[in-house]
Amino acid sequence: MKKYLFPFSKRSFAIIFAGIVLNVAGESIASYYRLPLFMDSVGTFVVAMLLGPVAGSFAGIVMNILVGGLSVSQWLYGLVSISGAVTVSHYFFKKDDIDSFRIISASFATGMVMTVVSTPVNMIFNSGMTGNVWGDALTEMLLQYIGLRTVCCVAGELIVNIPDKILTLILLTQIIRFFRREGIELITEEEVAEMDQEKKSRKQSKLPAIFISALLISVFVSQPVRAGSFDFHANCVDTVYGIDEGLSSTEINAIAQSGDGYI
Repeated sequence: MKKYLFPFSKRSFAIIFAGIVLNVAGESIASYYRLPLFMDSVGTFVVAMLLGPVAGSFAGIVMNILVGGLSVSQWLYGLVSISGAVTVSHYFFKKDDIDSFRIISASFATGMVMTVVSTPVNMIFNSGMTGNVWGDALTEMLLQYIGLRTVCCVAGELIVNIPDKILTLILLTQIIRFFRREGIELITEEEVAEMDQEKKSRKQSKLPAIFISALLISVFVSQPVRAGSFDFHANCVDTVYGIDEGLSSTEINAIAQSGDGYI
């Protein structure tokens, strides 16, 4: 168990903090722009790769609490974050060989594991819906032909989870490869003490700039998302029609606009 614990240092907590910010920013961007991705595990995976499953799980759970607020059902999605952190760390934590096969196999394994863990939570608290508009659209479409809601929920999760994990892990592993080529590694306190003072100064001088840059980028990217959000319910009255209201399908075949601009 000790090998999975991370060193309690400023560097470690800076990485965890940056991971939490990346998670929240990614989730905000994906929700606002209705992307066919979750993007809420980027920071969790970064932390799991560098510091191990415990730190990665912590970053993911904090993100779930921040996004879910007082909703206990949202807190349970922390189990999904834990499963993702554990799976990613199994493939990449303290591993030197990051080849294409490892990346793809890790992507599929992580997507499958997180789908298995999230499906029961979706079924209990969200009627089997994924929380992503693309995944929910597939789930609702399949419900017209397949009577098993669980199967439809799994399909909706997979159609978003697998591409999301593939893109996320490819991006992160390429970044890590670049850092390693530059001679930048996350090191423990014991390793720091054994290093030559010149090498120590060179690596430590680069690491703060890297994580501060990642933090600032994630914050500034998420600002337009928060600032551009519009409270529709405060200004308009909307009526949502779906399968539960008697429609045979949620597919849209035509859009009409009134003279004063309403869709």
